[in-house]
Amino acid sequence: MLALSALFTTAALGDEHEKKPMKAAGKEMSMTGCLNKGEMENHYAFSDQKTGKKMTVTGSPDLSKHAMNHTVKLTGSRAAKVFNVTMVEHVSPTCEAAHGDAKH
Repeated sequence: MLALSALFTTAALGDEHEKKPMKAAGKEMSMTGCLNKGEMENHYAFSDQKTGKKMTVTGSPDLSKHAMNHTVKLTGSRAAKVFNVTMVEHVSPTCEAAHGDAKH
C-alpha cells in the first residue's frame, strides 16, 4: 500500500513539473537591453543587457522608432522563436558596449 501511494505521489509530482515550463513561456516579463533593426520587416534584434542573450522581438509599433542602437525596456511574453512586445520604454539613445567590446 505504501509503495502504491509513493508511486502516485511521484507521478503527480512529475505531471506538475511538466506543466510549469508551459506556463512560463507565455508569462509577461520585462527586460532591458539594446534594440536594432532585424533581418525581417517588423522584427527587431534585441540584446539583453543583463544576460547578453540575443533574441528577435516583434509586436509593438513603437519598436521601429527605437531600433537604432537605443537602450529600451521591453515588456511582453516569449513565444516559440520571438519575444512578443506589448510595451516599449525608452531608456537611452545609445547602448552600452557589450562585455569585451572596448571602444577605442
